[in-house]
Amino acid sequence: MSSLLEKKAEIFKALSHPVRLAIVEKLAAQPRCVQEIAGWFGCTRTNVSKHLGVLRQSGIVKDHKEGLKVYYSLDLECLGPFMACLDKEIKKKISQQYAAYCGAQEEAKSQVLKIQVLGANCRDCLAMEERARKAASSLGVDFEIIKMSELEEILAFGTAITPSLAVEGQLLYEGKVPSEDEIVKTLKDFLQEHQKNIVRR
Repeated sequence: MSSLLEKKAEIFKALSHPVRLAIVEKLAAQPRCVQEIAGWFGCTRTNVSKHLGVLRQSGIVKDHKEGLKVYYSLDLECLGPFMACLDKEIKKKISQQYAAYCGAQEEAKSQVLKIQVLGANCRDCLAMEERARKAASSLGVDFEIIKMSELEEILAFGTAITPSLAVEGQLLYEGKVPSEDEIVKTLKDFLQEHQKNIVRR
C-alpha cells in the first residue's frame, strides 16, 4: 500500500468520531478556542483537547496562541467544502429514505404531525420542546412530540449538535433554540410544502 493511501486512511480514521467531525465542520467557518468548542457539546475541556489532539496529530487541524488562549483552525482546508458537500448529500438521502419508509399513501392519510426534538433534558432542549409544542398547538394541528436523546438516534438526522428540531424526519433547526414565532412560521411553510408534495404524488 502506498504511503499516500496510508495517510488518507489515517485522516479518515481520525475523522471517524461524530464529535471530531462536528469540530471540523465548525472550524471550517473560523478558528475557535478550546473553551468555545467545549461549549458546543457540553464536554469538558480535557475531553475536547483529546479530540483536538487526534485531529492535530493527523494534520487535520493546527493551533496558535493568542495571549493565554489556544486557537484551532483547519490545516486541511479542503475538508471544509468536502464536509459541506457530504452534509448536503447525506441529509438529502436521509430525507428520501424517511419518505420511502413512511410511504406516500401513509403520509397522505396521516393526520398527525411528527415533531422530533433532538437532545437530552438540558435547559435548551426542554425549551425547544416547549416552544415546539406551543407552536404546533397554535396552528391547530394534531401533532406528536418525539424526544430523541440517544446519540445513534440524533446522528441518524445527520447532526451531532443539540438541541435540534426536525419535523417528519427533516432537520429544520440545528444547535439553536428558535423563538415560538419562528417555529410557527417554519411549521406553516413545512405543512404547505408537504401538501404540495402529496398533491404532486
